[in-house]
Amino acid sequence: MKTLINVATGASAAMVVVTADMALPRVLAGLTTAGLVSVADRPKTGRARPISLTPAGRTLLDQAHTIVLETEERMLAGLPPGEVRRLAALPTACAENLS
Repeated sequence: MKTLINVATGASAAMVVVTADMALPRVLAGLTTAGLVSVADRPKTGRARPISLTPAGRTLLDQAHTIVLETEERMLAGLPPGEVRRLAALPTACAENLS
């Protein structure tokens, strides 16, 4: 799972939160207002300002991750291992069909 564990640039943050680069300022503003991320006042190098999860953001991400894992476990319960592997491979096959 891709996460903003420590620090990320805006471009990599856009990929992590699955949003267009143009929408990222709005997304970051909401996350910052909610106290989930902090954006550095100044860049360490270049123009990119580092983005970090706050302790509250880390807690929420950990809770969400636990819920996702529990849901996945329930969803796959009873499926034979071969079917689980096939299910995991299908999205990749679909994406390859589109490229």
